[in-house]
Amino acid sequence: MAFTFQGVGTKFYGQRDFRSDGSFVTTEWFVLLYIPIIPLRSFRVLYRGAEDTAFVFPVYYQKEHYSICERFFPSWKQVLYTYSFMIFILFWTLLLINWYTQFFQKIGEIVATLLIVPSFGLGAVVPYILRYYAWRKLRA
Repeated sequence: MAFTFQGVGTKFYGQRDFRSDGSFVTTEWFVLLYIPIIPLRSFRVLYRGAEDTAFVFPVYYQKEHYSICERFFPSWKQVLYTYSFMIFILFWTLLLINWYTQFFQKIGEIVATLLIVPSFGLGAVVPYILRYYAWRKLRA
């Protein structure tokens, strides 16, 4: 199963092809600094929840449990979506940094920070919105 230490190792990313039993397809990735680099394999899994989390300075631990229903080669559609999302986040961050430097010069540091910092969260919300609509479509 997926395991990372200080951001290096393997990690599950993505959820797609939902079924009514609650299972979905996820892909195990080799990650560096939690950034997906190489897709290793895909699984159809049932999420069983997470163990209690612990914080042992400077590391945050959380163990998630999955039941594996199927194993197969990487789902290339999911791989493409994951790479696309990472590119989106990169460009979104660069765009916000560019806007921040422009606003900083025009309206001041505090106001620019109050406008730009919440915008970083908008990019992170995209997967949750897409997942919500996928589940909604499945139930319809």
